[in-house]
Amino acid sequence: MVAAATVVSGALLALSEGSGPPRAVHAVERLEAASLPVDGVHVPITEVLERAVAAPAPLDVGIEEAAVAPQARLVVLDAVTGLSVGAFTVTLAGRVERLESLGGQPILLDLATPDQHLEIGAAGFRSQATTVREDEVREIRLTRSTTLRGVVRDADGAPMPHASVRLIANAGAAEDPSGDGVGRPTLRRTDGAGAFTFDALEPGVYRTSVEVAGVTHLSRPMALRDGEWAQADHRLVTSTVLSVQVDSPGGLPAERARLLIQRDGAHAPVTRYTDDRGRAAIRPLPAGSYQLTVQSTEGTSPPRAFTIEEAGQGLVDLHVRLQAEPLSPED
Repeated sequence: MVAAATVVSGALLALSEGSGPPRAVHAVERLEAASLPVDGVHVPITEVLERAVAAPAPLDVGIEEAAVAPQARLVVLDAVTGLSVGAFTVTLAGRVERLESLGGQPILLDLATPDQHLEIGAAGFRSQATTVREDEVREIRLTRSTTLRGVVRDADGAPMPHASVRLIANAGAAEDPSGDGVGRPTLRRTDGAGAFTFDALEPGVYRTSVEVAGVTHLSRPMALRDGEWAQADHRLVTSTVLSVQVDSPGGLPAERARLLIQRDGAHAPVTRYTDDRGRAAIRPLPAGSYQLTVQSTEGTSPPRAFTIEEAGQGLVDLHVRLQAEPLSPED
């Protein structure tokens, strides 16, 4: 009977000396070992069929490494302050990539060729074309462009993302209040931090406007020189609304009554008319002392003083009853 049997088929044997590479490789097609009883004594019988598939020459079993693209390191700085520019774009071989530097550390850049032409740009700076070489640490100093930037916040000081901000050029000139003379897009939306930027401007006088809920908030005019940065922040304090109910001498709503709201120191009053319910709302009104006069064909009211202590006071609600002193239609 068979005491033990081993069968190996299709094994690969690599023979080597010490820790060196294999000197010979054999493909073992079949190996059988058996122990059979012969005259009461177990005698091992072995049959090995093998075929050498490699010469004794050393065998290189390593994997060829992939070719590594040429690389360079970039450091982008503000030419005025010498500080690192946190975020910038690289235009390389028609591809635009946005990069961010952490702590002013050089940024590793893959190149298409060992000598690579590229363009560096950043918000508030003029773009700069340059050539970088493989394994080079290249320092780029960007020149500032004329830029107006700012942050839009609500009444509580929280940033307002996605707010519309309009740039007004020639802010000191009455003939161009719309900003059409800028020659660049004049409308921006704030980012997630409420920030906006208008860059690459021509030197001139600018201001920005933000409109929320029908109320326009204007920044003060700013004269910008070439390469100058200016800040135009907006704090959208809730505007004060004057609400007026006007009744006729008989107690009925006075339709089309004329309201004259005169602020102390103002050149002319603000004029409004009541609706068919005798109501009118006037906003926004800055802080100050006012006088309200109501005129109608059904009667008039004597001047009525009121004060707005500060912007954002909220609602000033007045009720006026006309006296029977009709206003002539010619007035």
